[in-house]
Amino acid sequence: MRQSFFKIFSFAIAFCIMFSACIFAAETFDGDIADIISYKEKSCSAKNIGELIDKDFSVNAGKGGELYIIALARLSSEEDFSGYAKNLASYLSNERYVFPVTGEKYALVFLSLGIKSRYIEYAANNFIGNGGLMSFVYGLHLLNNGAECEKYTPLSLAEKIISFLNADGGFSVTGSSSDIDATSMAITALAPFYSKNDNVKKAVDSSLLFISENQLESGGFSSYGVENCESAAQVITALCALNIDPETDERFIKNGNTAVDSMLSFRRGDGSFSHVLGGEENGMATEQAFFALCSLKRFKNGENSLFLFGNTEDGTPSDFEDVTFGGEEIHENPEKRADIKKTVCISVIAVSAFIIVILLIPKKKKQNIDREK
Repeated sequence: MRQSFFKIFSFAIAFCIMFSACIFAAETFDGDIADIISYKEKSCSAKNIGELIDKDFSVNAGKGGELYIIALARLSSEEDFSGYAKNLASYLSNERYVFPVTGEKYALVFLSLGIKSRYIEYAANNFIGNGGLMSFVYGLHLLNNGAECEKYTPLSLAEKIISFLNADGGFSVTGSSSDIDATSMAITALAPFYSKNDNVKKAVDSSLLFISENQLESGGFSSYGVENCESAAQVITALCALNIDPETDERFIKNGNTAVDSMLSFRRGDGSFSHVLGGEENGMATEQAFFALCSLKRFKNGENSLFLFGNTEDGTPSDFEDVTFGGEEIHENPEKRADIKKTVCISVIAVSAFIIVILLIPKKKKQNIDREK
C-alpha cells in the first residue's frame, strides 16, 4: 500500500515538474516579448501597447517600425491601429519617392492590418523587381497575402527568386557569396511553396544546408564576418515559417547551442537587443529580435507564419483617406523615371537639331520658300 502511494506520489511530482517546465518555456518567450514592448513603451512614456502605437508608431508612420506593426498585429487583434493606418496613408500621399523594398513593406503593413488601400496593388505592380533580390522577396510576401500583380503570379515570382540561388546553396543581395540574412529572408517568402513545388523545395533544401553548415558553435551566425543578433533572428523566422523547430532540429544545433540561444545572448538588461555581443542598443536588432520572438510564439502555438496573414478582417477605418499619388511621376520606380528622363533628353536633342537646321537654311532659299507660301 505504502509503495503504491509513493509511486503515485512520484508520478505526480514528475508530472508537476514537466508541466511547470512547459509553462516556463512558453512564458520565456512571452516574457522576452513583453520586455521589448516595455522598453519601447518607456522610450515614449507610454503606459500600454495602445499608447505605444499612438505615441510612437502612429506619429512616426512611414519612418520605420513597419515590422513592429506587423508583429504587433499578429500578436493581438484587439489593438487599434486606425491612427497609424491613416497617418501612413497621409505620409505616402506626400512622399515624393519611396525605395521599392520600403514601399513593399508599407503595402505589407496595410495587408496585415486589413486596410483596403490602392497602395497595395500599386506596390505590387511598380516595386517588385525594382530593388534587387529583396524587392522580389517582399513582393512575394505581398502576393502570398492576396495582392495582385500584372507581371507575376505567386508561383512565377517564387520561381524568379530561386533563379537567384548561388552555387554555394544560398542567396545574396550582391555578389555570388551567399549571406545568412538574405538566404533566410528568401526562405521565409518561399516557405508556402516548399511542399507544393519541387524546384522550390530543392532550392530551400540547399539553403537550409547552407545555413546549417555556416552555423557557429555559439548557435549563432555571422554576416559580413560579424556574429550578430539579426542573422540569428532571420534564421529563426525562416525555420518557423517552414514549421522547423529551431530549438530541437539537430541540423541547427551546434555544440548544444541553438539560434534562439544565440539571439537571446544579445538581449540587454533594459529589454532591448544589441547588434553585437555586449554592444549598445540597436534599433534594427531589437526590431528583428521582436518579430523573431513573435514567430517563435506563433510556431509554438501551432499558428501560421508571421508573414502569412490569412483571411484578415477588413480593418479599414470609416474615416480612412486612401493614398493619393498627386501624379504618377511622384512615385515612379527607378526604371520608369529613367525612361522618362531618356525620352525628355531625346526630345530636347531632336528639337535642338531641327532649330539648327532651320537656322542653316540659306537666306536666298528661305526667301524663295516664303514666296511660294
